[in-house]
Amino acid sequence: MKAKNLIFIILLWILSSCNCDKEYHCGSISTESAAWFHTTAADTLLFADGAGDTLSFKVYSVTESNPLDKNACKKNELGGCDCEERCSVHKSFMAQSDSAGFKAGIFSQNNNEETFGKFLANSYIYYYVLDFYEDFTIKNPIILDVGDSLFSNITLGNKNYNEVYMLQHDTASVSFATEKVFKIYITKKDGVVGFDLRFLPLTHIVKSYFRVK
Repeated sequence: MKAKNLIFIILLWILSSCNCDKEYHCGSISTESAAWFHTTAADTLLFADGAGDTLSFKVYSVTESNPLDKNACKKNELGGCDCEERCSVHKSFMAQSDSAGFKAGIFSQNNNEETFGKFLANSYIYYYVLDFYEDFTIKNPIILDVGDSLFSNITLGNKNYNEVYMLQHDTASVSFATEKVFKIYITKKDGVVGFDLRFLPLTHIVKSYFRVK
């Protein structure tokens, strides 16, 4: 009984000694996630099909978590201190197509991370190109969804890329049957470097666009 009382007293002392004037800073996205992000607010992302047709996206917004954002510690009912160390941080951009009609739309990327204390719980990148949307999990090694592929080397337009991830949707599926963009190519070094766009989706007329700027 004395031992239990002693343990209880020690626990109360530990809890009550917490300094609730402290704050937990969430910070910014990790160095690894930042290595996948290359866009600034001054950029225009230009793609071409090699036959005279182009498609450009003007970046109009780049946002990111404030590294000074913090979670305050609060006293609990036992007189101790609860410090919320779960955080969600991000860096993202939004770009608008300069085209009308079929090629009009948004191009965006959102790097999002969930952390608990000093530990990284999840790290995702969300890509959106016109009507194509897919999330990409940053792991070591990176695990791809069924249907996606990794090319050690590939040429798009007149430029050669290494370690290219191809993310695609199955257009035979009802969910993606009318999707315009059904395949994108990304690299860690350059971001989205190409995509396949279907004109008149039901006739499956496809143009491949590659990054030129």
